Amino acid sequence: MGERSYMEFEAADFSKLYSVGSDMVLPGQTTLSPYWRTDASVRVSYRQRIYLALAGTNLTDAVYKESGNAKAPGRIVAVKIGANI
Repeated sequence: MGERSYMEFEAADFSKLYSVGSDMVLPGQTTLSPYWRTDASVRVSYRQRIYLALAGTNLTDAVYKESGNAKAPGRIVAVKIGANI
């Protein structure tokens, strides 16, 4: 994901806010750093009815902020077993 920015509506630092006219307040703009995230998944079926799936998100455990000032979660790995009825 490349560099991007967002409008900071809940700014703790009110110096980032500025007013336009008499009663309108616009938020400041904050720039977020670019990041690289690697995801992967695989699904194996048995007789087209039973399956086992493995999914991994952020496999390189990159540290980044997706939006706002919230830190995105780290590495997540999930296993799913299911059946098609």
